[in-house]
Amino acid sequence: MTSAILVGALGLSLVACSGKGDGSKGSDEKLVGADEICEGVFTAPAARQALTKVTESDRFVQNGVANGLAKTVSNLVFDYESSGPSKGRESSLCLVYAGGPSDLDDLSLAFALDDGEFLDSKDHAAKLTAYQLGRRALAGKDYASQYFLCTSPKLGSTADDPAVVRGVLRVRSEPSGDARELSDATMTVLNSAAFAVAKELGCAGNGGLTASPVLKPVPGKPTPSSPAQ
Repeated sequence: MTSAILVGALGLSLVACSGKGDGSKGSDEKLVGADEICEGVFTAPAARQALTKVTESDRFVQNGVANGLAKTVSNLVFDYESSGPSKGRESSLCLVYAGGPSDLDDLSLAFALDDGEFLDSKDHAAKLTAYQLGRRALAGKDYASQYFLCTSPKLGSTADDPAVVRGVLRVRSEPSGDARELSDATMTVLNSAAFAVAKELGCAGNGGLTASPVLKPVPGKPTPSSPAQ
């Protein structure tokens, strides 16, 4: 009898300590679809499908917002007012927890001002694909970066001297699958968030971004460089 009780208690302990669950027992975290997380930046069908492909899940913890959209934009404005067109601190827009509660996020999205040093560079890591999207865009299976120009009264930037905003997507565990398809997916996810940031910032023409982009790789082969730019 005592042994049976100990085994049962151990089983319950293992379930309680599991990194993820189904959200139905042992957790008050509600699991929802991609369109209900990160303040709705993934409402476009292509973005939802891409997020599912990258995270290998179609259910997510609802309360995964980090700074959120308004605070991220506020941080960008503050940094521009304080330092002008230079590299700024990253502001975490959203943390994505896929499949159930966990101590570690599965995907993160962050934005910062940039000095534009690499905008015209053709150098990047061989595992990344360069896209004709925004001012500069690179993506791989577990990483993506995107730069766009922003002329906005909120920033005080002008068409002659626009601000450069950089978005970065990071995936904790590299997903399995075709490298090109996953690069397209990470780029689609990041672009959806970047479009939301550009719109909230009031960038002219939404920074040259669209909610549903056509992904076209930049012709030519990359020159080996650092893993992330």
